[in-house]
Amino acid sequence: MNRTLLLVLVTVVVAGIVGTLMARDPGYVMVAHDGHMVQTSLWVFIGLLVVVCFGAYYLVRFVGGLLAAVGVVRAWRSERQSRNARQATARGLLAYTQGDFQAALKHLKRAAPVADYPAVNYLFSARAADRLGDRELREQCLRLAVETDPASMVAIQTARAEMELGNTKPIRALESLKDVPDNELVLKLKSEAMLATSDWQGLSDLMPVLQKSMKDSPELFDLQKSIALRRLESASNDDALAIIFKRQPERVRHDEAVISMYCRKLNSEVEAEVAVREALNREWLPHLLTLYGSLGTSTLKRRLKTAENWLRRHPEDGALQYCLGELYESAGDAVRAREAYQKSIDLGGARGARARLGRLLAFDGHYKESSEQLVRALTVDGDSSGSR
Repeated sequence: MNRTLLLVLVTVVVAGIVGTLMARDPGYVMVAHDGHMVQTSLWVFIGLLVVVCFGAYYLVRFVGGLLAAVGVVRAWRSERQSRNARQATARGLLAYTQGDFQAALKHLKRAAPVADYPAVNYLFSARAADRLGDRELREQCLRLAVETDPASMVAIQTARAEMELGNTKPIRALESLKDVPDNELVLKLKSEAMLATSDWQGLSDLMPVLQKSMKDSPELFDLQKSIALRRLESASNDDALAIIFKRQPERVRHDEAVISMYCRKLNSEVEAEVAVREALNREWLPHLLTLYGSLGTSTLKRRLKTAENWLRRHPEDGALQYCLGELYESAGDAVRAREAYQKSIDLGGARGARARLGRLLAFDGHYKESSEQLVRALTVDGDSSGSR
């Protein structure tokens, strides 16, 4: 209230002073330009000038407000587009993880132009197209990913290599990784591609880098084991087998599957017997006993003696009893073979024990017992095999 009264008083005083000045001397202003002339009193001119200034001020404010409103609308539209793009991207990624690659491709590609990170959308669009078998669309999406974010080249080339490997195109995968810096994933992809192309020299050159990167990880062991198995499988003679086997790392040489592959490929029964016997003496691997029992006849006496010695240390091992049954059967001792097979069955040994026992019983004329064992072999062993 006091401020309003004060403002009224100031206005009255100023008006009085201005009115007095106007009555004393109205003044004179003339503006001439290009043959035109305007004349007015000083106070009218001042009044017009004040009106113009106020008009210009409010015009500027109005234009500023209008521009701000346009900016707000644009920002709202942009935020709305970004929100819709984020939602479409999320739906696309969710569809991809669920295996609905057609829907994933639709959502991801549609949202890509206005997405926060378009390269990610294009990259997963490429993966979806690859899963749909559309290689042309896959390459198109990968090109768009590079165009929108050149810094993503390493990720894109790595993804391309993964897809090529998934399509059994290892040579193309290696080409994609040619200029990609090594890391654990890239090294893994390179090794898988080289393994698929049987590039043993390339794998040999790569192995020191793999060992440094992956150290003693299970993945490195699995890779070394796969390499060993593939090389052993492709070896053409015993000398090549021996060289490949001996050059493997110790933990690979001691692996049950590698030993089994090596011995099954050997033409020399003597060398195979030594390899299996040494492996079982070093570590008791019951699955190798089946191999030991089926090697042949030239080492039969040695294997019988060895297996009987093992029996003192492993009297309750069903796999060993099955191995002994095979050895006794090969030696022509049907009675001891039947006993060993029966013990193997009682101890839950190898699945083939019932079938072998049934055949021996039939050979000796015990047809009823033979039929029972053979039926049990088909039912019990068959169910066990199916459940596995």
